[in-house]
Amino acid sequence: MRTAASRSTCNGEGVLFVEAETASVVADFGDFAPTLELKQLIPAVDYSGGLSTYPLLVLQVTHFKCGGVSLGVGMQHHAADGFSGLHFVNTWSDMARGLDLTIPPFIDRTLLRARDPPQPAFHHVEYRPPPAMKTAVETSKPESTAVSIFKLTRDQLNTLKAKAKEGGNIISYSTYEMLAGHVWRSTCKARGLPDDQETKLYIATDGRSRLHPPIPPGYFGNVIFTATPNCSSR
Repeated sequence: MRTAASRSTCNGEGVLFVEAETASVVADFGDFAPTLELKQLIPAVDYSGGLSTYPLLVLQVTHFKCGGVSLGVGMQHHAADGFSGLHFVNTWSDMARGLDLTIPPFIDRTLLRARDPPQPAFHHVEYRPPPAMKTAVETSKPESTAVSIFKLTRDQLNTLKAKAKEGGNIISYSTYEMLAGHVWRSTCKARGLPDDQETKLYIATDGRSRLHPPIPPGYFGNVIFTATPNCSSR
């Protein structure tokens, strides 16, 4: 991969495919939350050599003590987003089972080629630096990181939707909008931000159906754009 314009060089070098065995059982990974242990199911990548040395795809088949098998897939996001990555795995599975391809991959990258020179039509706030902090951030104590998956019940979602209607608000929010706002606000509270602290929320957005005209089904690449609303933490 060349770094100047993040272009892939088709040199036929292939991909790394690892077959591994473990004394663990599938149940040891619980709900497969993104933990350090889960990363052991995907080949490790050496990032010390810079972007041009990063592999585009790494694969690992792991055989568990209980008889279970997992397929770990790591993909460079300059080459493909999650939607394309899943399409690749499903297509590979169909071919391995001798099935016809439901949606053949569309690999013409010229559809999303950037204009040269660039012609921005409006101010892109998503590429601006995050708002400056109004209060100093304590760095004396090392921070520990924990990974959790929060499951909200239908009753909890209904409660949040009801709160969104308080104060005479007549705007209807989707479940995603309501939940994203709740998590954004809760994060600001957990960090103890002052009420007037400007914050920015980064939302990964799939552009496949939002582009005009829409790109063909099966387009293989990265079509993720960033939507970034700004708001005070209050």
